[in-house]
Amino acid sequence: MNEKCIPLVALILLILSVWIEGVSHLNGDTAWYLISTNWWLKDGIGLYTQIQETNPPLMFYLTVPVIWFSQYFSINSMLVMKGYVFIIGFLSIAWSQYLMKINDEVSDKWRHYFLAISVLGLLLLPVGIVFGEREHFMVLLSWPYIVFAYDKKFSIQGSIIQKLCIGLFAALGFALKPYFLFIPFLVTLGHCVTKRSIKPMWALQNLVILVFCIFYVVYVYLMHPAYFADILPKALLVYNAAYQAPFLKVVEAVWPWLAIMLIALIFMVRLPEHKTSLFLITSAFAILGGIFSYLIQQKGWAYHLYPFKVYFMFFLFWLGLFYKEFFDKKLVGAALLFGCISVTFPTLSGLVKSGPYQDKYYKKLSPFFACKSDKKSFMVLHNGLQASYPMANLLNAEPTNYMPHQWLFPGAIKQLAQEQVGKEKRAKLERILADARQRIVQNFLQKKPQVVFIEVS
Repeated sequence: MNEKCIPLVALILLILSVWIEGVSHLNGDTAWYLISTNWWLKDGIGLYTQIQETNPPLMFYLTVPVIWFSQYFSINSMLVMKGYVFIIGFLSIAWSQYLMKINDEVSDKWRHYFLAISVLGLLLLPVGIVFGEREHFMVLLSWPYIVFAYDKKFSIQGSIIQKLCIGLFAALGFALKPYFLFIPFLVTLGHCVTKRSIKPMWALQNLVILVFCIFYVVYVYLMHPAYFADILPKALLVYNAAYQAPFLKVVEAVWPWLAIMLIALIFMVRLPEHKTSLFLITSAFAILGGIFSYLIQQKGWAYHLYPFKVYFMFFLFWLGLFYKEFFDKKLVGAALLFGCISVTFPTLSGLVKSGPYQDKYYKKLSPFFACKSDKKSFMVLHNGLQASYPMANLLNAEPTNYMPHQWLFPGAIKQLAQEQVGKEKRAKLERILADARQRIVQNFLQKKPQVVFIEVS
């Protein structure tokens, strides 16, 4: 392909991403954060005292600009959220292009190819069910960090301001889930292996991430004490008991990718040592971080696999490029580059088959509302949040239960059904259930929902 055409391809991919996401519904998690953050900011509903969210508050804070902008300019919050994510994505990709430009090992042709693959992986691959998830935010916010790790300047003296900014931007992403911290740790470990030194561990951008995470934990402890005092103990006791999948089932969803990864690693080790090896080493160790993050959560949910897929795309990209450019293995290089693009095929085939993502509960449940659009209210007694919040945003309806879903019940009930549960643990589980029932009744009496949907399966 003519080098001058590649930025045009990137632009087409960007337009395609915006169009597809523009006509797609938001996923349940993103819809929940829009509504719950609005409760917290506008209505003064207590975060973790009334709003029963299992995760720390960083995603609420990242959603604050969306709510403020939406309210100030009277624009639909779903539209603002989509624009917000695309703006972060655009900034991240533009920043990464600058970092590629100042990398001594990168030609303009490489940078143009990298631009197209970045738009493909960061904006088109996640459209629909992954768009706006914490995994998506993490990849976008930490992308300059990953790209900077391609450069030998990652662990040596350089621009202090640049490293501070890269570290802070990445910290906002990596701190969204503690599991994400595997990624910078392993990427840095790759540099340590390459240099046979632990000095990369103390790179300024890594210290910024460390300081930010410490500050974040202290801030949550001081400003949101209910999270550590109430939410976290309950979540540790009941959440995984309900939603944790058997380990073999979790691995089953990823083993084809791992098999392809092993084949790609064989191609990697056959390469002679080369000055551009940091591209492959960084991508390989980022893949390890992505897969550890997926496995340790042990849910098997598709969006948890998104970081791994992105890093895997770029590993195949660099591997194919090196074979094609340096070792006159054009057929092998082309096959690897095709493999890079094929990571998006499941997403694209789903779009071709079913069209842009549409929330199934919205279609099924919306006919039950007969009142005016600004007067609708409902309660959903269901152990998944997908049934509530996309519909609430789409119908401009008010959900009346201050939790993403009834996450307290399944795990507590499942454990109480086991005979070997001790008296102390049983008492804790019964208190959790009693509190959850009381909250439902209080929300029902205070909000008086017009419609109540109950899961019976």
